[in-house]
Amino acid sequence: MPRLPHFLILAGLMAAIIPAAAQSIRNTSWKAYYKPVNDTVTLRFANDSSFVTTPTGAAILLSAFKMKGDIITFRDYDGLNACASDQSGSYHVKINSDTLNLIMDEDPCTYREGLMIVKNWVGMPLPAVAH
Repeated sequence: MPRLPHFLILAGLMAAIIPAAAQSIRNTSWKAYYKPVNDTVTLRFANDSSFVTTPTGAAILLSAFKMKGDIITFRDYDGLNACASDQSGSYHVKINSDTLNLIMDEDPCTYREGLMIVKNWVGMPLPAVAH
């Protein structure tokens, strides 16, 4: 019986750690150079949606996303490079320090693929929230 408390502690720690890792991309912002607009674009992740915008605020890609492990699946709903709503794309998420890489798992939409995978996204601080 003394092993049961150790197992419960270990199970509790794993439950606390695993969801945190899967949510690490939520509420983050990243920048990268995007050659088609000859400028830096920003990729922002909210709780369940993402936005790729130009410095002037033009929406290149607006997507809903779901995370499962290290796989993120995008389904676009608007933007200049939006894919058809029935074309979801999935990518492996790799974060190393302040760099995000999205490695394609499968994506039938070349517009989204070209935007997401050809660069190292560099982390940036989120704007301060006024209280």
